[in-house]
Formats: sequence, structure tokens, C-alpha cells
Amino acid sequence: MTISERLQSEKVKINDCPFCGCKLSEFPYVMIVQPVRSDEYLLAKLNKGDFLGGENGYHVHCINCGASGGRDTIPEVAINKWNRRVTL
Repeated sequence: MTISERLQSEKVKINDCPFCGCKLSEFPYVMIVQPVRSDEYLLAKLNKGDFLGGENGYHVHCINCGASGGRDTIPEVAINKWNRRVTL
């Protein structure tokens, strides 16, 4: 089962982008929840002693304006971090 299929089966909802209003829930999860593979992130994970496997981090990424949410090693947690963002 892919990440997209798992998130859809669990009915995980992704809130709209707080910056541009893009309706992220209308796009496939695989386009929105992206693996994070930056050197900075990998070094932070190593320093915390977290296990680095094939899935070394995810974040929600707005495909319209490029905004991105908090990172986590679990896609559902990364989505929850995105959904908790506050707009002014």
C-alpha cells in the first residue's frame, strides 16, 4: 500500500494552504506529502539519534505557492503539523 492509499483509507484531511488558499485536499497526497532529504534535516536527525531508513522525513508542500509545513518521520504527523498552522 502506498502512502497516498494509506492516507486516503484513513481519511486524513489536509487543510488548505494558509498563504495562497490552494485547496490541497483536491490533489493526490503523493503530490503534497513529500519526502524531505535535505542535508540539514538529515544532520538534525543524526544528532537526535533517530533512525534513518528509507523514509527519513516528510512535510506537506503547497504545489501552488511552495509553502511547506513542519517535518516529521511519519506522514500523518507531518500533515497534523501542517493542519495546526495559524493564519492571520
